[in-house]
Amino acid sequence: MATFIPEWKTASAREIQIKRVLDALGDDYVVRRPVRAGCPAALFVQHKTLGWMAIAVSTATFEEVDGGQLFVSEQREGFENLVATLQPDMPSLIVMWSCSTEAARALNRQFVGCCGARIVSRDQFTSIGPKLIAGMLAPVTAAVEHALLGTYFPEIEIPLACTTRGVLRRDNSAGLPRFFLDPDQ
Repeated sequence: MATFIPEWKTASAREIQIKRVLDALGDDYVVRRPVRAGCPAALFVQHKTLGWMAIAVSTATFEEVDGGQLFVSEQREGFENLVATLQPDMPSLIVMWSCSTEAARALNRQFVGCCGARIVSRDQFTSIGPKLIAGMLAPVTAAVEHALLGTYFPEIEIPLACTTRGVLRRDNSAGLPRFFLDPDQ
């Protein structure tokens, strides 16, 4: 079972369904929910060797975000903003909670050219979510991982004054690397 950081206290039926899918992941997975406001992703999935991915959940309906509409609605602008602000350095999954599978596929075709995100319906996520997540994870560089951890999870960063030593690296530069809490800590 995946490690959840922070520990989930499920409050809604949607969160219970999402947690049920994420519980099916193995022990090597860490599911992080950003504490800091302003993050476009609802949560991040991390694996020790496979990498990272972002998951966003949208409650917009197909009619609200479909590109074939004559006028652009507030919901469409909000959805386009969500798609544009997801992490460009890692794969992203957008779960359309109020759309059918066919509608989610249509939205995926509309937005596949402008973003690296994959759009799925709630039914697809609940049925093949663990396989989908495992297949979408991608390694990120140490710089991207440190920027991600420092931006959305600042509570796990260890101040440099509190560190005693780091991983042995032969580097003559005069700076200290950033240190973060381990998922087990």
